[in-house]
Amino acid sequence: MARTLRVKTDASYKQGIGFSVAYETEVHIGGKSSYTFSDSKFIDKKSKSTDAEVVGVAYGIVETYKNMGGRVEDYVLILESDCEHAVRIYGGEKKQRKHKLHQTLSHFLKDFNSWRINWIPRTTNQKANALAKTELRKAEDKKGNVEY
Repeated sequence: MARTLRVKTDASYKQGIGFSVAYETEVHIGGKSSYTFSDSKFIDKKSKSTDAEVVGVAYGIVETYKNMGGRVEDYVLILESDCEHAVRIYGGEKKQRKHKLHQTLSHFLKDFNSWRINWIPRTTNQKANALAKTELRKAEDKKGNVEY
């Protein structure tokens, strides 16, 4: 029976604030969506928006792995990001795959039956995008940097 984990990731960044990352995972068994789970997190660190997207993919991988209790050997992992840079880092040319974060995540990725990463348009990544933006707004509110 085909088992797939479809993980959509996103990040939201604001200069001087930090960034948030989010993911949404759909669990498919036998070609049918069985259930979903998602989460987001704020990271109080200055970064570039593209680096935040790379961290967002990592967050989606690790949290999906944890939510599945590490029992992922029967699942194909399909990562989806609306950031071309993140897709190149994880799935691109060999020289790009040497990225330190990718090397660290290989520990998790090797446990899946197989995995791949695809670029998707932002319009099809609405839930992860909304989660990341909401998390960033909460952080802004806490820091008192709300702009009206």
